[in-house]
Amino acid sequence: MGTGPFDRGLDEFMTQGVGPTGCRLVRTTLTALIILGLSTGCTFNLEMVASIPSESFTVGIGLESYAVTMLVSTEEDTIRILQGWVDVHHMKPGETVTVQIEATGYYNLYTEADPFHFRFEDDGRQFLNFTVVLKEDAPITDDFHILISAEAKTYLHSTNAYTELVVTPTFQITADAEITSRPSEGTPGESTTGKLLITNTGSIYGEYQLKVASDPDDVVEEVGFTREADLTPGFHEEFEFTIVLSENAEPGTHTVTISLWAHTQYDLEEQVDTITLNVRVTKPPSSVNITFLASLLVILSAIAIAAFVLRRKA
Repeated sequence: MGTGPFDRGLDEFMTQGVGPTGCRLVRTTLTALIILGLSTGCTFNLEMVASIPSESFTVGIGLESYAVTMLVSTEEDTIRILQGWVDVHHMKPGETVTVQIEATGYYNLYTEADPFHFRFEDDGRQFLNFTVVLKEDAPITDDFHILISAEAKTYLHSTNAYTELVVTPTFQITADAEITSRPSEGTPGESTTGKLLITNTGSIYGEYQLKVASDPDDVVEEVGFTREADLTPGFHEEFEFTIVLSENAEPGTHTVTISLWAHTQYDLEEQVDTITLNVRVTKPPSSVNITFLASLLVILSAIAIAAFVLRRKA
């Protein structure tokens, strides 16, 4: 065919988005219709309809991890940043694809993609940071299932890709205890005190108590702090504690193990540390010895008075 107005118009139509195969189909159909019209002398209106090829670009989204565990804190939000990426492939020459990232959120957990909007001029991969924020004092619940979507589109086509991130909230109840002042010796039934340095190494607020873990000689009647012992995460403090010796405690040195327990706002308690002590029990003064000493004191006093009187007479 020549390069008349029809050919130029058809070539222009081809450059508007119909590929070579589609152009050949349109050109052949139009040529047949024109020849038929010229041979029969008929006139008709010609309407051209182009079908968009079924092949189009694809989009995908990925994360470095699809399941993470995050500690609940009673003092501040917990933040986790994951690297992610967006892939676009099978783009046509001259095509521009934009991609928008969205994700579901919860009351106690929210997410943010940075950046959240992409522009592709060619096939390839672009990266993003996906931030997950677990709010302070979030309750311990089941896993959070976060649906992340990537919507990719041009003027003529759009498609979506999805992935899921599972976030498991948890907490850490831990503490370290160190004896800074050991209890002094005592007699049966008496109380003796010591000091304990506690460090909250966990992720949540804790209230602490002491319990007897091992006392093979039954020398400890009771153990506890002299005031309320509580700490926020990351803090430490020295607390005084008291050991009450049992009435039947035998004199001597006894090995006793005391456990430190943490109680939390979630109505949970856990043993976090143990302390081993040597408790020394001394003999109580006997009533016989007291009577003897009293009598001896009276006798000595009488002798001293008598000697004083004799010296005065002399």
